Amino acid sequence: MWHLYEDVLGDQWRSLIYRKTVNKLRSLPYKVTSVEQIREMYGVGKSLVKMVKEILGTGQLQKLDNLKAQVGEIQVLGSVWGIGAIQARELYKKGFRTVKDLENYSSLTSMQRMGVKYYDDINLRIPRDEVVDTEKFVRGVVETLAPGAWVNAAGSYRRGKPTCGDVDILITHPDGSSHQDLLARLVQELRRIEFIVDGLRVDANARKGGTQPDMFMGIFHFQCKAYRRIDIKVYPRHVYAFALLAFTGNDVLNRKIRFLARVKFGYKLSDQGLFIRESKKKDSKASTESIPCETEREIFEKLGLDYPEPHDRNW
Repeated sequence: MWHLYEDVLGDQWRSLIYRKTVNKLRSLPYKVTSVEQIREMYGVGKSLVKMVKEILGTGQLQKLDNLKAQVGEIQVLGSVWGIGAIQARELYKKGFRTVKDLENYSSLTSMQRMGVKYYDDINLRIPRDEVVDTEKFVRGVVETLAPGAWVNAAGSYRRGKPTCGDVDILITHPDGSSHQDLLARLVQELRRIEFIVDGLRVDANARKGGTQPDMFMGIFHFQCKAYRRIDIKVYPRHVYAFALLAFTGNDVLNRKIRFLARVKFGYKLSDQGLFIRESKKKDSKASTESIPCETEREIFEKLGLDYPEPHDRNW
């Protein structure tokens, strides 16, 4: 029960109470068969005694069943694209219980409205062969707009997984300049041919000499299959290796190597470069100019690590 309070409901206090009680009961040198054995135990109050009595008498706990039902409804709300755990709890408090309940809720963001509209489809896993076809198709369209551009599907697909949650496309151009304004033209063309059917506005950040990407998040429909989520990011060439590393993942690997970069070398590693910090403290200021790395392998070499192939990054 304590993990439901902690992981889903965000109630750290109740989680702590139940966790301490469970650990205390587990540490007893005997099996509890009567509430009289724990009634006077320090830290075990009347409500907990009542619950133990119910479990001993029925083999069940109604409070836990009710809690699981509540948690299940919150998790469904939190599975809508753009909502997340904290807002899901707030929506639950306001009386929302299902995705359908959210259809006419005016306070949703554009992303959340898409998450509701395409909920059934975009929560399905995407078969690997479908991602292969999608990457090939997008690469073909990019080639007509910026010949010679590099296009890679990243994420779990690049790590060799059989299915993906969405399609994450990274793009750059080796000439160092043709990536500028490419994403806006690409999204416009993908909308024109009805590949992209919905989405947020293009977030244009990429500038000559900078490190930030242009980004787009939306919904596509391809080969008469389900609606799918797609993220497209266009990076400057000189930081593309860092972006490829960050968005290939997985999260465990990213956290580990970023921690190592900081504590061992005093570096800040991100999707936009490898920067020297003033100190090894987490919040210390970092330089604005990245240590140059042309490939992912070079990044690992700079950190004194063996290079793992993408399929070896499923930690």
